[in-house]
Amino acid sequence: MPTTRLSSQSAATDEEVAVRFIPIPLESLCLDTLVGFDIYIRTASYKEPMLYRSANLPFTSEAKERLLKNYVARIYIERTDQDKYERYIEDNLDKIIADDTIESERKSQIVYSSATHLMERLFENPRLGENIRRGEKMVTNTVDYILRDEKAFRSLLSVTSYDYYTYTHSVNVCVFSVALAQRTGITGKSELHVLGTGALLHDIGKSIIDKSIIGKKGPLDEEEWVTIKKHPDYGVEMLRETATAPDECHVVVKGHHERLDGSGYPEGRKSESIHPYAKVAAIADVFDALTTKRSYKGAVGSFAALNIMRSEMSQGIDEDLFREFVLLMGA
Repeated sequence: MPTTRLSSQSAATDEEVAVRFIPIPLESLCLDTLVGFDIYIRTASYKEPMLYRSANLPFTSEAKERLLKNYVARIYIERTDQDKYERYIEDNLDKIIADDTIESERKSQIVYSSATHLMERLFENPRLGENIRRGEKMVTNTVDYILRDEKAFRSLLSVTSYDYYTYTHSVNVCVFSVALAQRTGITGKSELHVLGTGALLHDIGKSIIDKSIIGKKGPLDEEEWVTIKKHPDYGVEMLRETATAPDECHVVVKGHHERLDGSGYPEGRKSESIHPYAKVAAIADVFDALTTKRSYKGAVGSFAALNIMRSEMSQGIDEDLFREFVLLMGA
């Protein structure tokens, strides 16, 4: 396959490259796998991406060594191949996580990027059962990563996006929920997988609400607020329709806005009637909502967010879980 030409000039600008190509970390490619997309590189002498490895050739240790020998740490794929790349990462994420030669920070970048891309696709087509199953698999790998590497949560925290999108918020809440649950003694993989999947999908019901309401710049009116408060029920209905995620996940989707004092929604449940998993997700959900930038408000820092939760929401969230969350964020 010939090298893709971006212009008639001898070297492409960064802007031209960004239109056609996406940089990916070299560590995201596993040895002896058919990646299914062409790989490109840029050199100091020729900045236009050049074809390095065709899609039909396996990525071998020799191919990787040549890149490392020439100090090539960043490689490129065509933007049109992004979905193929993300599916490749999902299929090989367990290998990437198990590779002790990859630093935690780089693993976290790969995990977080893959998860947010997947959630973006899921929110575009939430009733596709395959997307839900892909989400479950992503949670399984994320849980395994957090359990395997004591640095995982900290490094995931360092790459977290503070610009709010429903799909990034979903990933953030999943990571916070799994880490908090683990800290409070929930260490079984099956339990963490269920909780993590519920947390990842907790806002899936928002995908069928008018985007003008979801992204409104300013306070919601009474009618819009009534609509928003239906998203937990919408989410459970959607999961039941697809019949893919375990039923235990529903308690997180349904209950993440319930509050111990009965002020939450959709059912106004109190204290012991709220499932423990929903209590965990509630804390993660509120914290991320406070610390991410929205169209109608700025983000606050972690310390300020915890103070707000302590002073203004103490009657609604579990005191013991919140104490552990404070310790988790300050550890």
